[in-house]
Amino acid sequence: MSSPSPCRLSLAVVAVASLWAAASQAAVPKTLAAFGTLYSATGGAAVDGDYALSFGLYGQQAGGAAAWKEGPVVVTVKGGQFTVNLGATVPIAPTALAALAQTWLGIAVGADPELPRKSLGSTAYALRSAVAEGVDCSGCISAELLDPKMLAGLAKSSDLGDFVKAAALSKIAASGDYKDLAGAPKLADVALTGSFGDLVDKPVVPKAGSACGTGLVVKGIKADGSLDCVDGSTSAANLPKDGLDEISNGLLTTQFTESVASVKTPIDIADAFPAGVSDAIDFLDFGIAQALTISLDITNSDISKIRVTLYDPQGLSYKLYDQGSSGTALKASYKATDTLVSGNLSPWIGKNAKGLWSITVADVSGVTGGKDGKINGWSVSVGTLSSQKVAATGLFQANGGFQFKVAQVHPVTCTAQNFGYAYANDKDKALYICNGKVFYPLVLQLVGTAENPGLSCKDILTKAPDSKDGVYWINPGATAATQSYCDMTTNGGGWTLAARMVNGSWCHIDANAVGSLSTPSQAACAKLSDQAIRDLYTDQFWLSCGTQTPSRWGKIDKIANFNTNATTGNKVMTWATTYGGATYSGSDNACCNFGDYNYNPTTIIYSIAKGYNGGNYTAGWSGCYNSVQDWHQNGFLYVR
Repeated sequence: MSSPSPCRLSLAVVAVASLWAAASQAAVPKTLAAFGTLYSATGGAAVDGDYALSFGLYGQQAGGAAAWKEGPVVVTVKGGQFTVNLGATVPIAPTALAALAQTWLGIAVGADPELPRKSLGSTAYALRSAVAEGVDCSGCISAELLDPKMLAGLAKSSDLGDFVKAAALSKIAASGDYKDLAGAPKLADVALTGSFGDLVDKPVVPKAGSACGTGLVVKGIKADGSLDCVDGSTSAANLPKDGLDEISNGLLTTQFTESVASVKTPIDIADAFPAGVSDAIDFLDFGIAQALTISLDITNSDISKIRVTLYDPQGLSYKLYDQGSSGTALKASYKATDTLVSGNLSPWIGKNAKGLWSITVADVSGVTGGKDGKINGWSVSVGTLSSQKVAATGLFQANGGFQFKVAQVHPVTCTAQNFGYAYANDKDKALYICNGKVFYPLVLQLVGTAENPGLSCKDILTKAPDSKDGVYWINPGATAATQSYCDMTTNGGGWTLAARMVNGSWCHIDANAVGSLSTPSQAACAKLSDQAIRDLYTDQFWLSCGTQTPSRWGKIDKIANFNTNATTGNKVMTWATTYGGATYSGSDNACCNFGDYNYNPTTIIYSIAKGYNGGNYTAGWSGCYNSVQDWHQNGFLYVR
């Protein structure tokens, strides 16, 4: 027998009469059933086992002599709980309890001190009733000797008016039989029989032994109980339109969230201006919306004074916010399924949200003319099921190869929404990638060669940013491919050498003038054709002559009219003495000019020496001069 020493006691049920006393004591028991729980010193239940317990009944919570004692008694404890019949060994005398005003039970475990006593309450006093039963009565009056008149004041017939007489009760009150119920409801047959056959509107039950054929699966049950079978194989016909992610283990999807944000924010919000300030978003055609969300980012000195109204492409209005919570910031998203202040966006689900969406934000408080709020940003987003693209959410490996879309012009406009769009251009032999603003080419072969000439030096530099100064093949358009020198480093690079002037030489406009420009060194006069110069020009001319510095940069208003063999000037040039610097119009006697053969300084495009032959020499474009009567100087003309 184990005897660990728990230090706490809990009595769950105490003093329930369990044994009967001797016949002379009628039915009053001399034992009490006690139920309790022993706890260890750590607070958990005592270890399972047999314990030696001693019991005592007292008239006080602490101290004093026991009115009754028993034990030690071997008691089995399991899970900390035990049951014992007090008085099984030493009977509890009713007279002992009769002398106690309140009964307390004390328990000691083994040789340990007695645990704190527990009150037994009123149950123990069932034993004390034995004393009352043993009292002799002399002069007692039995009920049959009492005059009924003496009891009349205790129970008046008038007091029984609200009580029902047995004779007034329905038959069912006595029998409890459903058949004796008056006005019984009419129950369905199945309620009385419990038979499935008596059930009205029976559910369809599959026919026993029925089955689908090979390769078929059960779709449902037909009205006659036969199975509705369909093809069990996977095909496009029996797949849900948005089921690609499910059958690809989440690696592929045709569901996208497309978002377009305002490009005009931040926008000031005028104070005390109920009409409000507005902004609009042109939402693109992304397909049918499965979800729609409007997002706002607004700040104001007090957002409880602002209203936000949304307008859809059909002109319907939706009040998103109307002088709501306090604070200085409103950052919120409104879904089509949300309850708005007014309006309902849910009808947009299943529709194409393409079109102009706009918001109006009004500050109804503040000082007129003030601006203490801003629309920091807002956007329209839709969740779509696309029929035009698919996304790989994991690593995409094309073991059979991969081919970009092939086109000779950009298939889409390069915008922020198309960032990363790529295609292969078989004309330029380049892979173009949208950087959010323009398509950036990645050249797939050397550019600027006889086999793959560039459109210009600028085109070559764009396609091959690491290109160095040197000779390249160009084909600006209508003319045949030719070689020309490209300056790829000065002032942003991409300059095509268009003409070369030689000191002391007239560079006439004739067939001999169009010659090799493979080097900027001054070996002979040479120039590209006017058509080539027209095709090459996109930005400006770069003109340098003789010993005059700095060079000149010029822009022309109508490059399509460029003609160095014209008899009158027909172009207006704007010049600058520094690249990208301040501009001016007219001639520049310190350097070369392009003007008409009669030298009209307001419409200059080509020139000869100003003083030669009175300025009436009719043949040609010319080199530079640095004084009125000087012959032409060394110089060059680049175009970009």
